[in-house]
Amino acid sequence: MLTIKNVLFSKLEQREDHEIVIEKAQLKVTVKQLQERLSLLEQSYAHLDLTGKIVCLTHADPVQYMIFDLFLLKVGAVNMTVPLEFSDTQIAHFFENADYCIVDNDNVYTRLQKINQSVVFLDNNGKQINPGQPLRNNGNRDPSWRKIVHTSGTTSNPKGAIVNEQALANMLDKLTDGICAENSLNYFSFQPMSLLIEQILALYLPLVSGGKVIFKPDHVPAFGLTYTDSDTYLELIRHADANFYFLPPRLIEDLSVQALHLQEKGIDPKAYFFPQNDTYVLTGGGTVNQEATEFLDEMGICVYEGYGVSENTSVISLNTRLCRKKGTVGKPLKHTQVEIIDGEIAIRSNSLFCGYLDGEKVNNPVKNGLFFTGDIGSLDDDGYLRISGRKKNIIILSSARNICPEHVESVYRGSELIEQIVIFGDGKDYLSGIIVPANDKVTKAELDLSIKALSNELPSFSQLNNYLIPKDRNAFMTEYFTITGRPRRDVIEACIKHNLINFTTNL
Repeated sequence: MLTIKNVLFSKLEQREDHEIVIEKAQLKVTVKQLQERLSLLEQSYAHLDLTGKIVCLTHADPVQYMIFDLFLLKVGAVNMTVPLEFSDTQIAHFFENADYCIVDNDNVYTRLQKINQSVVFLDNNGKQINPGQPLRNNGNRDPSWRKIVHTSGTTSNPKGAIVNEQALANMLDKLTDGICAENSLNYFSFQPMSLLIEQILALYLPLVSGGKVIFKPDHVPAFGLTYTDSDTYLELIRHADANFYFLPPRLIEDLSVQALHLQEKGIDPKAYFFPQNDTYVLTGGGTVNQEATEFLDEMGICVYEGYGVSENTSVISLNTRLCRKKGTVGKPLKHTQVEIIDGEIAIRSNSLFCGYLDGEKVNNPVKNGLFFTGDIGSLDDDGYLRISGRKKNIIILSSARNICPEHVESVYRGSELIEQIVIFGDGKDYLSGIIVPANDKVTKAELDLSIKALSNELPSFSQLNNYLIPKDRNAFMTEYFTITGRPRRDVIEACIKHNLINFTTNL
């Protein structure tokens, strides 16, 4: 049976002491320094029995987060990262399950202590901050639990997916086979550590492949937490000493726009953004504009699209250098079987989660070894998976036409004038939408022309009939999109119904 020790820590122990494993600005951490820090934490926390305990991490500094995450894995604790971008109500929904919470910021402690006073708060050295607070008895938990990962919050109350040791070890093992077979991976990390995929790509794969993680500078917020222009991140990517990236769909689209502008100036986009020959660019987590990836492909920038869910410990399928087909999300990983049942993607895997933690109960939706993802898709004759959209998001017009909004939105996002678009129309005669312009200089006349041109790529019933524009584009993006770039459709519709969003028809 695979364990975290033999797929992760044993690989770290085999590396040379002087090798760099973490970089951030001027900070460089070697293998020896990381091992010493982990040993010191084990000594500092030796008076606490963390095995099987749910420990919340709140560190904003990704270097500190990485060290503490590895420490919790090593001692057999359960890491339940607190997404501080969530509302107090959302945090309270799952914070009640915590045994300990490690904080290194007074403001964070004050906020979380008000949300739940029953948690034992610790500082970075293992000292209790709220003396006298006893550890709660949360019953007998499965000692194999290692992470509780909270969904990105497309609904009001995020769910906590429980990942055990075997699931995490199996995922790392299969991703190592799929991605790390050729070279050391030097990963540039600029996304929130509350995302499981970022933990795997940034914290673990570089360690086991002989590479390093390079973290973004402090002055730039993690991607998706607040609205920040893509140019900021693309400029960081350009200068990063990395060969491994995960770019969300929005950055892929904006990268293609910048690549076109560079080509028009006679500049090679590949050499400009990714000078290293062995660059590995992954994408996923939402609908990817295929025109953007095809253009980047022509420019020599290969984008490898994948697909996954937290319930399978992140990745389900992935295009790789050895197996790649455009327009798909790749073949399922070796340990994962995909079945299409009534159009919905269902999976069998030895990296499936243990269920959702709800108070002291565990609700496990896996039936007969199958987990239904809620996504619509198909497998082609070569075994490649295609994603059409979310089953619950299907729009049925009054004409009985079925429309996947993700596809329509992807087509319209092909315009460099459009940052984001959300379409609606269930039960209506036609589609309406909300468009977030790419910048404040875009005029409505320009948008109308762009929409008219792109509509030709869609069937008449899938074309946008009318749209609204938020008055404050940045506030709208921050409030109504998740950190992974997905629209909170139900929340947006409810707010429109009660006139809670300010729109303008004139730019």
